[in-house]
Amino acid sequence: MPKESSIKIFHKLCWFLVVYTVLVIIWGAWVRISHSGDGCGNHWPLCEGAYIPDATDKKTWIEYFHRLSSGLYGLLVIAMTMISFRIFPRSSAARQVAVVTFFLMIIEALLGAALVLKGLVGENATFFRLSVMTLHQMNSLLLTGSTVILSLVTAPVNNPTHLQISWNQIFKSGWNWIVFMIIPATGAWAALANTLFPSASLQEGFEKDFSPETPWILRLRVVHPFIAVALSSYLIIKFYKKSEFTKGELSKASFFVVLTLSVALIFGILTLLFLSPVWMKLVHLTIAQLVWISLVHYVMISLLSTKR
Repeated sequence: MPKESSIKIFHKLCWFLVVYTVLVIIWGAWVRISHSGDGCGNHWPLCEGAYIPDATDKKTWIEYFHRLSSGLYGLLVIAMTMISFRIFPRSSAARQVAVVTFFLMIIEALLGAALVLKGLVGENATFFRLSVMTLHQMNSLLLTGSTVILSLVTAPVNNPTHLQISWNQIFKSGWNWIVFMIIPATGAWAALANTLFPSASLQEGFEKDFSPETPWILRLRVVHPFIAVALSSYLIIKFYKKSEFTKGELSKASFFVVLTLSVALIFGILTLLFLSPVWMKLVHLTIAQLVWISLVHYVMISLLSTKR
């Protein structure tokens, strides 16, 4: 197959990987919300020590399906990394980002294994679990971001066989990512607290948040709404100004950031008011991933547009 055709197919596969990444992350959240993290016992990567578990417990199958989808995801990333070495030169951005994606996938798998093997699932309410969950949240964002970058640097319009990028430039241009990542980091705290200690009413929730008698992890969840409102508002104003003073593709990318952030902020407030029902938690996480994708997209478009 001609290299041009191979690159086009690879580019489409990259966008499939972006979607698949988000779906695996959302199902992982469902594992936590449904208290199914211990559905396969303390075995990993096997489930109950078997390739196919012999069980009728619902949470076993929830965890088992997550492991299957994650395993297939890992094989897909490995295959795409190997293919990138075949069709892109050594110094190309595409090959470099594929390698980064591979290592982030390995870290994600190790963090998931740590949650299971160390018993950081179910009703576990330790600081260790909170720390690993926060790292898991941060790495999942980086993994999603790397797949988006891979999709963009392999686009035919960017001449992927010769495209080179400066990681230093990416980090300098992506300081907005750091600002945003504080929101999902504190979101992991709130998510764990809500899972372990659900409230029957909004008033009860507020009373628990500020009561010295409640568990420390429950009092910690109040940080997230304040951080989310403050930083989201800051980023919305910032990118709204960018959308006004830029043109073309960059202006559209700025507007998409504003749109996704606004939706996330409004939906987050509604989720809080309705006491975080399961479907709203999952949709909220999906929107947060879309915000992150829009931020990564903006930064990369601003860098790649100067190289065309």
